[in-house]
Amino acid sequence: MSFTMVSPLLGLVSLKSLMDRKADSPADDTILSRIKRLVTTHLPTSCLNWRVHVLSKEEILGEEPDPQILNKIRFALPTVELARAFAPDCTSLSERAYRDIKMKMLNWPLCVGLIIGPSSLVIRIRGTSTSIDLMMASIAEIKPVLLSREEASRELAGNLTEKFSISSQTSSGTKRSSRLDRLEESHLELKGMLESFMKRFDRPDTSESKYSSGDEQTFNVEDINTNMSSPEPSEVPWAPPECPMDEEFDFCPVAREQEPAVPAPKSHIADQGISCQRLGELSFKQIRYADVQKKLQAAPVFSALKINPAFSKHSNSNTQSQESLTKSDSMLGTILHGLLLQREALSNSVKELSAKHPALKQNLSQVFGAASSFKSISDDILQYVCGRRAEVIE
Repeated sequence: MSFTMVSPLLGLVSLKSLMDRKADSPADDTILSRIKRLVTTHLPTSCLNWRVHVLSKEEILGEEPDPQILNKIRFALPTVELARAFAPDCTSLSERAYRDIKMKMLNWPLCVGLIIGPSSLVIRIRGTSTSIDLMMASIAEIKPVLLSREEASRELAGNLTEKFSISSQTSSGTKRSSRLDRLEESHLELKGMLESFMKRFDRPDTSESKYSSGDEQTFNVEDINTNMSSPEPSEVPWAPPECPMDEEFDFCPVAREQEPAVPAPKSHIADQGISCQRLGELSFKQIRYADVQKKLQAAPVFSALKINPAFSKHSNSNTQSQESLTKSDSMLGTILHGLLLQREALSNSVKELSAKHPALKQNLSQVFGAASSFKSISDDILQYVCGRRAEVIE
């Protein structure tokens, strides 16, 4: 299996431009239109600014489709709604049907741009590894509906009326199915028969002549079959009495998800980060820092520390690693100096404003005081920079 290497940032197009592309056939275009509606309904508007490489199915799966990669592919779309985009009345989602859906979606550039896993494939599509974190942060709100195939199939089976089948144009018309597919189909058939039986059986027998209180109750299979096959039009279907749920003894299953190790940013903060870093644009590498660095640098406390030559020869680190540590120390020292200058300037400005306008002193204390959120965030940034620089020095 071979992959085509692509330049990290050349050839990138936005998802917004891919929304205008149509499928080859009217039937496929109908499905693609439903997927476009899912994009505009469930994804934030900023996602349309994602810039991606348009890779073909062969570039993603290889000349001979790799089933391991195909099984790992996930899209930034609600799984249940995605299945209904292909079959609106589907009531299950088998492994074979899910594979057919993925194979079909890989023919459409828009769907390729919506791939969120595996990470190795996402890097090839989006150009940089940094964009993965930004992408996952922007779709944090819809993660609860990005279900696995098994979870989506169970949700679709909640209103069981018919089996779900998708004809794949990529298949050669063979009717082979895996053992799991056959077991799943048999289970659905059995469940459908049982529900049909219970619906026809759950009704009262209004004939008092058959079962009198003083006689022994006698009935046979023919009576049951007759009652189920030809119900009286005037009969009202029987319904069991409602039993109120005792909340004290409610054992409804609840499973809590683990919080992510790194929380997602607020959507507008993420958009600002993408904008100021020029992520996804060719101009990302044209952002300069030399001019402002002169204003923030100071020696010797905030300048890069040098390794003692007496220890350098005993160090296991190579020259390149030492240079990397020196650059990291210099960068963190400059940021630390800039933070302290910023805090001093803000403190002096607030004191001057408070002295000129005593009536504002209480409001200023609430906004910039020791208990304010601004002070807390500023302290956290300072703590983080000092801690990371301590690691570098060590």
